[in-house]
Amino acid sequence: MSAEDPTDLTALDDEAWAALAAALPPVRPRPIARARLLRATAGRDRLPPPVREAMRALFGLSDEDAGALIDRVNTASAWLPGPLPGISILPLTPADLPRGPLPDGPTRLLVRIEPGLPFPAHEHLGDEAMLVLEGALTTDAGEVVGPGMCAHSAPGTRHALQIHDGSDCIAAVRLGGGIRLV
Repeated sequence: MSAEDPTDLTALDDEAWAALAAALPPVRPRPIARARLLRATAGRDRLPPPVREAMRALFGLSDEDAGALIDRVNTASAWLPGPLPGISILPLTPADLPRGPLPDGPTRLLVRIEPGLPFPAHEHLGDEAMLVLEGALTTDAGEVVGPGMCAHSAPGTRHALQIHDGSDCIAAVRLGGGIRLV
């Protein structure tokens, strides 16, 4: 602290910071904050091998390309605001998909939905495969979809989703034709 401004903490050395930290009671992080931190520090090992393999199969990725995609998942700035509050998307680029989508082929992206969020009723305009990578959701039909499970929706399917509390739901999505809110 400086004599001019007793609230200025920039002058504290490492020893002073250590003493201050030792004097404070420990604070338990919220479960979602802890889960996000642990996943972010896991690097390419963030996904269990069966879930990583399912993602590779869904998108046609090599193991190295899957690792690079997981690196992007761990990069906060890679995520873009989604179509609704609480939803972020990570669009896949041709660099992510060496074979790339076929002309007029399915859109491939990752979706992150905040815990406890309802995803409104919608209709599928084409085939969709949604592989849950982390977290879980329940369909309005009562089907629970967790890590490594894939929900398939045919064109014309209408449903709503409820994201489980506790952690974000991150899903790999191959979407043909899009969706329309109903």
